[in-house]
Amino acid sequence: MSDQPSIDQLLARIREEAKRFALPPQGMPPRRAPLALATAPVDLAGVDARLEAVERRLEADTAALEALRERVRAQASAADLQRQRLAAVDRAEGEIRILRERLRVLGLASPEGGRRAPADRAPADRPRALSPAVEGLVEGLQESGLWAEGRSSLAPRDRLELWPQLLLEDGDVFLNNAYRVLLDRDIDPPGLEGYRHKLVEGRGRLEILCDISSSPEFARRGKDDETLRRQRRIYRWARRIERTPLRFLSRPLYRFLRSNENGMLAVGAARVALAARAAATSLRDRLDRDDALAADPRLDAFHLVLAEAVRGPQEAIRARRSRYLDSLAAVKAVCDGPILDIGAGRGEWLALLRDCGHAARGVDPSPAMVGVCHDKGLDVTRDDALSALGAMPDETLSVISGFDIAERLPFPELFALFGEAFRVLQPGGLLLVETPDPENVLAGGYAFHHDPARRRPLTAVMLDCLARYHGFGEVAFSRFDPDDPSAAVQAEGALAERFNALFYGPREHALFARKPRADETIAERPSA
Repeated sequence: MSDQPSIDQLLARIREEAKRFALPPQGMPPRRAPLALATAPVDLAGVDARLEAVERRLEADTAALEALRERVRAQASAADLQRQRLAAVDRAEGEIRILRERLRVLGLASPEGGRRAPADRAPADRPRALSPAVEGLVEGLQESGLWAEGRSSLAPRDRLELWPQLLLEDGDVFLNNAYRVLLDRDIDPPGLEGYRHKLVEGRGRLEILCDISSSPEFARRGKDDETLRRQRRIYRWARRIERTPLRFLSRPLYRFLRSNENGMLAVGAARVALAARAAATSLRDRLDRDDALAADPRLDAFHLVLAEAVRGPQEAIRARRSRYLDSLAAVKAVCDGPILDIGAGRGEWLALLRDCGHAARGVDPSPAMVGVCHDKGLDVTRDDALSALGAMPDETLSVISGFDIAERLPFPELFALFGEAFRVLQPGGLLLVETPDPENVLAGGYAFHHDPARRRPLTAVMLDCLARYHGFGEVAFSRFDPDDPSAAVQAEGALAERFNALFYGPREHALFARKPRADETIAERPSA
């Protein structure tokens, strides 16, 4: 019995337990509960009220947490929208590059060093020079300012509505065009230097435009744009806040301006892509129409009639071409390859070579000309010169000849043709090119234009430089076919001789370009 606790000990334990379980009322500081509270009956209504208060607080906290989550989701959505805008800009720029490449393939730009089409494509399918109508379309697209890379480096002055297109520019071009569009003048050196520093510091182009349009000079013009005015108002608030102790509050405004700039840039890039796509579609339609017109069989028949009227009977042409046989005999002494005639025409030269025992064949893009050659039993295929040479192995031919063909080719194609000819010729081989001589004023300025397929006369200086550039060692020229002496001025003196030379001199000149032999050193090569 002595082990049992006493009444005082039990009361002490009860007091200790009461201290642990005594809860203060809501909003009151903790305090010790008296012993009577521990032994008093429980107030269920008060407990329910407390539980309801706790539940209301939990509901309020839950609502605040959900609002915070909504804000986070909204910010994430805004960030995702910004990423989508930047991605749209990247996609638009990529599409612009692809469209420009397609336009270049269609003929908008001349590829460097010429372009060789695959040998299995028909001549009508190969890229060709632009017609005047298509060139006018391209110029209109460039002047519209929608094609950023092709547009002029100077924007038109006093055209305030073009200011969003300035966002597509960079560097000094952007700054000068901003002055031209907004202030109707070119930028001055102090302004150029100052805004250069701002661009280097990371200022956006829209901020620069807002700064320029905030100047008194812009206000004096009395012109404004509503969209630019709204952006300028945001920029001015950002600048005011930036000059106060609370300048960190200006950062969201600058970010908002940058976001607007990215959006405008995306819209501008989309306009460029749409304009380029429309231009490409229009070009394809025009080229398809040109192809349909070029397929008219009456054109080939007309060229046959024109060749008979302009160049004369085939027997006369055969007689004139016989002057080259001695040069061929000298080449054949060191080369054993066949001869290729590009632009075979009616086959007068190939028929002469066959009769002289030379192995020769030709190419011509005209079905009518190919048909005439087949009727003569000549080996001629329908193809263009560049594709035919591109399909041949290195050092295959002894002679490549072309009569009245070089002046018909676009210069990039002519440039590439000389390079392919040098590759295909055997060492010691000959490139023979005959073309109208522009030194004869009547031949180069009048008779040259009888044939609508001719592009421009080719001077001896240009042909000489072109041949030497591609590695031909011995380059020489001969001039042929002067006019009837009875048509010349019958007078004595240097003036009459010069006049007769310019107007009644040789009408044709021929380029003889020889590929150096493998054992020929630079010192052994004949000088020009």
